[in-house]
Amino acid sequence: MNIKQTLLNTLAEADGGYISGAAIAEKLGVSRNAVWKTVKALEADGFVIESVTSKAVSYTHLTLPTIYSV
Repeated sequence: MNIKQTLLNTLAEADGGYISGAAIAEKLGVSRNAVWKTVKALEADGFVIESVTSKAVSYTHLTLPTIYSV
């Protein structure tokens, strides 16, 4: 499974909640920079990913396009 698919699955598993970029990076075994590059690529693909910065920690929330299912 590629990083885009794995990231989508991870965000979907959060079930509408927030998950830190650091937690995603640790789960995927990649750097936080790789996570954010993938987030930007997914946004370019039409996914809506909300990012909120709080206390220097970024969180993400995923809205799936209706044509996509996990």
